[in-house]
Amino acid sequence: MNAVQSETLDIIQQVLRQSLLALAASSRANMPLFASALEAASHNEALHPVARAMLAELSESAGIVAPFSATKQ
Repeated sequence: MNAVQSETLDIIQQVLRQSLLALAASSRANMPLFASALEAASHNEALHPVARAMLAELSESAGIVAPFSATKQ
């Protein structure tokens, strides 16, 4: 992977992470379940290794925001 490809993937990952945080802030999504589904997907050997790594990282982000998404307003 060259530098441009790596930078592009990093940008995509940043956008996905912020989208996930926005989802948690704006809905009553079951974030622990969402995190679990992302984690399970990261173990799918049919996916590209980079995709699997990105899914694992996103599952961590979902797990971090899970406690905040469960708060009642």
